[in-house]
Amino acid sequence: MTQDDFNRFVDARIAGIKAGLRLTGDQERLWQPVENAIRTNAGERFTRFEQRRDRRDQRQSTDFMQRLEQRGASMTENAQRTTAIATAMRPLWDTFNEDQKRIAPRLLRPVMGEPGWRGERRGGRRDHAMHHGRMGGGMEHHRGGPHGQGQQQNPQ
Repeated sequence: MTQDDFNRFVDARIAGIKAGLRLTGDQERLWQPVENAIRTNAGERFTRFEQRRDRRDQRQSTDFMQRLEQRGASMTENAQRTTAIATAMRPLWDTFNEDQKRIAPRLLRPVMGEPGWRGERRGGRRDHAMHHGRMGGGMEHHRGGPHGQGQQQNPQ
């Protein structure tokens, strides 16, 4: 994916978030810092992706301590990005009605670098299906026990 392709996806995602929130005129004025924080986060995410791709061959030669240090640095950077978005979002959030507060987390989840609502989170239907060798979706539910015996489990 090129930088231009990535930027198009970011533009579309931001437009979708804004449309989904149905901002009032007063809230529109509080939107720009949130959009700026989302764009900054997305740009940094693209840069990290490019760096990981460039270092792909080096990964085999990194030892445990190097990976541990890299993971710590990555987690610190992620915390800083999350804090920046939260700081930008707080004034807008404080003006949201209950409907906006209900939908905002789902709309914003992908821009926070978290898995989306499509079951991509660890333990979600997609992860569950992959674990059991079933990709194709549907309404299949795993039945407890190693041989498919037992009670039906609720999907997550």
